[in-house]
Amino acid sequence: MAVVPEIIKLESAVIRITSPQKATEVVVGFESGGNGIVRNNFERLGFAEPFLLRQGYAVMSVLAHSVHWYRHVEIHDFLGSNALQNQLQKFERIHTAGHSMGSFAAMAFADLLHADNVITFAPLTTASFDIIPREKRFEMRQNLGWPPPFNDALAGLKTPKKVWGIYDPDHPDGFHARRVKEALNERFQDIPVLGIGHGVPAKLLTAGVLKESFLHCLRENDPALLRSTLSTFDFSKVRVFPVPPPLPDMSLRARIRRKIMRNLPDGLFELLGRSPKIGH
Repeated sequence: MAVVPEIIKLESAVIRITSPQKATEVVVGFESGGNGIVRNNFERLGFAEPFLLRQGYAVMSVLAHSVHWYRHVEIHDFLGSNALQNQLQKFERIHTAGHSMGSFAAMAFADLLHADNVITFAPLTTASFDIIPREKRFEMRQNLGWPPPFNDALAGLKTPKKVWGIYDPDHPDGFHARRVKEALNERFQDIPVLGIGHGVPAKLLTAGVLKESFLHCLRENDPALLRSTLSTFDFSKVRVFPVPPPLPDMSLRARIRRKIMRNLPDGLFELLGRSPKIGH
């Protein structure tokens, strides 16, 4: 029987908490700032949510109403609330995860959520011009205000035993990954992947290794094995699965597009089927 998610509606975000009875670990996923997300669809699923539930994890998805970098105080207050903290305490392990803007939140709020393990795809430590003047990619940041707390992800990483970063070392994301590595030393599980660019989940997915890469990090397996596996791909030549344009009817193409737009990673998991095991 499917578990009915608990839905918490804030002005700036929707939070979906799905907790199977036997789940002993929870993944708190933060949505990215991608342009393809239909943010007025308040029933959309979080990053890889169905996949994680099938693997036996509880999932809390934080879905942003806009590209606000989780700067709203109401989000901070909710994540630190006694009600949520008590709910999370029942789990043996807490993971946070995210891509791009979501990776910033996964790191920035790790201590607040008492996370044991953090997984980031294309890690970003801040979009504050005052902290990193060289970071000029995110125009929206100028309107957000970046006072502390939670303005620099490095300040939120005292609790986690491991922080995983899968990123392109030759991309501007590499600067952020190096900041994390310098701050955490051996706690940073360094997974540099040449040619993968900023859209890390989409390229891993198209190559058929996103599921196993994600599980590898969740299970805290040997990072050297994951580095070795991903190094066998030429990601500069991997073409991301195209999202079909909208159609006026509910043809097969339109239904596929709707599924993809609701949850890009998991929708494509279903379309592409199983992918090879890490190390095989």
